[in-house]
Amino acid sequence: MKRLALLLVLGCAGCGGEAAPEPKPIGAHTTRGWDLVSAYERAHRANDVGRALALVHLGSVDTMTRDVLIKHLTEDFRKELVSAELRPLKGTEQMSFEVHGRRIVPNLKVTKRLHVELRSPGADGKPESSSTDYFVGEHSGREMIASSHDLN
Repeated sequence: MKRLALLLVLGCAGCGGEAAPEPKPIGAHTTRGWDLVSAYERAHRANDVGRALALVHLGSVDTMTRDVLIKHLTEDFRKELVSAELRPLKGTEQMSFEVHGRRIVPNLKVTKRLHVELRSPGADGKPESSSTDYFVGEHSGREMIASSHDLN
């Protein structure tokens, strides 16, 4: 089973060959050497949905969108994490969705995907594989999982 989550996006810090700009002060939500994949893996291992939410550019998302994001993360965190990696866009991704009469798009410019492979016991007790792809973009100089917003 494969699921595409339109709710998360991360970006890359330190890309480029020019002289580095003056570093911004480190706050509670940033770290030096930011790595979205390892941050996601740590949140999953700790089963900490709140920590995972810090990886998402929430922007001005509404309560319903935030609740759906929490639901998807909670479902994924109930499964064993097999692997997580950043992948390039395939070029065939749908970036706009119609949900209950609302046109939903990522709230960041999507540049890649966070691909997460998971495993859980199936109905017959045998391991069942699944995966989730989160859209990733850049915000404030770092990769983040993109959430979504309503274009209407």
